[in-house]
Parts: sequence; C-alpha cells; structure tokens
Amino acid sequence: MTVTLTIAAVAVVLLLGTCSVVVLRRRSRG
Repeated sequence: MTVTLTIAAVAVVLLLGTCSVVVLRRRSRG
C-alpha cells in the first residue's frame, strides 16, 4: 500500500511540474 501511495504521489508531482513548465514556456514565447 505504501509503495502505491508513493508512486501516486510521484506521478502527481511529475504531472504538476510538467504542466508548470509548459505554462512558463508558453508565457515566455507569447
């Protein structure tokens, strides 16, 4: 169970990080 929660937490962090990077790139280009 702990491993599953850890993987889920890491996945969420990666998704948020990717989204933030995409937004920053779009703002810098625009």
